[in-house]
Amino acid sequence: MTAPHIVDPARVLGNLLSQASPDLMRQLLQNMVNARQPHQPPSRRDTHAR
Repeated sequence: MTAPHIVDPARVLGNLLSQASPDLMRQLLQNMVNARQPHQPPSRRDTHAR
């Protein structure tokens, strides 16, 4: 019986990201920043119709 193939996730991800386009990298970064920001409810002024 042979050992299962071991994949190093950091290495695979590093290889894929090193080949990614700058636009894709910018989008990934923007998505991460947006996901990390706490949700801010609309201000009171924004909730009223003008």
